[in-house]
Amino acid sequence: MGEGTKRGLNALRLSNSDQNLVKKYIDFLVDIYHIKKNRLRFQLQTYDDLENEKLILFWRKFLLVKRSQFYKSTILVRRGNGIYHEKMKYGVLIVIFNNIKLKNLVCTHIANISSI
Repeated sequence: MGEGTKRGLNALRLSNSDQNLVKKYIDFLVDIYHIKKNRLRFQLQTYDDLENEKLILFWRKFLLVKRSQFYKSTILVRRGNGIYHEKMKYGVLIVIFNNIKLKNLVCTHIANISSI
């Protein structure tokens, strides 16, 4: 579905290039855990031959968020002729919510579900 990280131990994170999955994840956090969308932060990972600001504008419009919610993008150097242009046409967006209590709560919920 998506990828997370153990980096940033105080935050919930999801990384994905599928805009619909990213939107559903945000809707989930807002609807189920009642977070305020303006507290979300984002970081875009993209390649040097894609237009970073256009990609950020796409995500901003699609998710209805502000430019100020975006951290500096990570721009990777393209190596070879990969198929990433179609797969990652909007880059990989990392959704970040900095809240240790919510992270622990979500982890507990996941652990409880997986033990069923």
